[in-house]
Amino acid sequence: MVHLKTLYADWVICRVPPDIWRHIFGLSDEEFRVVQGVKSYATIMRLSHVCSCWRGIINGAPELWTQVDVHIDSWTPHVAPKKEMLSHILENSRNTPLTMSFEALGNSSDKLDRVLEVAELFFGAVNRAKHLDLIDTCRFPFQKLEAEIQASPVLESLSISLPYHDDHIVSIVSVLSRLWQPAPLLRSFALTIGQLPLHHVKFLETQAFPFRQLTSLNVSSAITVDTFRYLLRLTPFVTTATLPAPSNDPRSHIAVTMEDMDLPRLKELTLRSAGTTSVDSTYLLKFVNSPSLTTLRLINDHGWTPLSFRSFLEKSRPCIEHLRLDILRSTDNERIACVRLLPFLRTLDLRTEPRTRTQPEIGSAFCAAMREWNASTQAFVLCPTLEMLTIDHTNLCDTTGTVFADMVEDRWRRSLAAGKTFKLQMATRRDIRLDTSQERRRIYELMRLGLDVTLSMSGWTFD
Repeated sequence: MVHLKTLYADWVICRVPPDIWRHIFGLSDEEFRVVQGVKSYATIMRLSHVCSCWRGIINGAPELWTQVDVHIDSWTPHVAPKKEMLSHILENSRNTPLTMSFEALGNSSDKLDRVLEVAELFFGAVNRAKHLDLIDTCRFPFQKLEAEIQASPVLESLSISLPYHDDHIVSIVSVLSRLWQPAPLLRSFALTIGQLPLHHVKFLETQAFPFRQLTSLNVSSAITVDTFRYLLRLTPFVTTATLPAPSNDPRSHIAVTMEDMDLPRLKELTLRSAGTTSVDSTYLLKFVNSPSLTTLRLINDHGWTPLSFRSFLEKSRPCIEHLRLDILRSTDNERIACVRLLPFLRTLDLRTEPRTRTQPEIGSAFCAAMREWNASTQAFVLCPTLEMLTIDHTNLCDTTGTVFADMVEDRWRRSLAAGKTFKLQMATRRDIRLDTSQERRRIYELMRLGLDVTLSMSGWTFD
């Protein structure tokens, strides 16, 4: 005890190995970013000012400086980080591959020199980018940075948000094409644009964009049937695709212009519809041949086409294990008919997008069908391997009773008896513990008994 009293205050700092401190600093910085919801080096900078020992460890740990984010608001004008801080980040990152994002808002020319100084530093380092995200680059003068932009031999994912003005796209893409000439490791591409006509896709082709080496494609824009078909033809090796359902051309036109699209490696497909202005997602599926598909998400769709869905399943014969079924005005019978065709489902997501129109309701018929038990096989008739069910509480038809909760309890208890797991994810607008509805009170009781329930208070936080 006498010996301990003689220890100096900072003895721990001196005795802990540097690699342990590096790990601790990394965890501290990551936790701060998640909690605050912003990407900042404030925590690391504060820690580096504690003592010279910590400063040396932090400045000598390039893995702590691999996230490079620049935000420019030309309207304010505001630039973050400043040139000196960005230079410090890039210097400390050494030659480590970087995760980079560049967000440029507005089109004001005030203090353009200060903006370009930061942008030149940023794009001078994109040849080390492993993940690159260009956000809201509406009217940013990329032409002034053409000399700095170089291809990254380690680039794996690229995300670009282009302006909605057609006359700017060609000039911007011409400059940005330097990013992927060449990019041998590029596998993931995300594109956000107001409209994506076919000639824009073909222009990307002329700029040597490596469509054929992509394994992940995410497009957020309004597209035509021709663009939809052309994109999938360009990416035959894609394994994950998130695409908008094309604009609502007459089905007679689609039947003439569409041809079967072979996507043998596609494992995950998300089709997001714009409602009644888009083609039925299930109708599009009849033209897709994807035997490896295991995850299917149909979001904000406006019509269920059972014959097309059955045709897709008979042609592709996929083993779908994860389904998101968000069909406007869908009925219990349609949901039952759908899941009956998918005996290998492990997760079923029935949440709906926020809408002003009436949302589909989950009623007693669906709950009864989900409880149906086959005594001979000792399994549920529908979704016998289901491990997780996700719903939005607002979609329940009647919350005065406990029809849904009874179904959940039945599946949970039978799963436990068989040594399996069953989970419930539920989006709700208020704390379930404070709710007076019979349905949610019963769910809360099941939680207390051990049912694994994940709640989302905001209503739209899953995925």
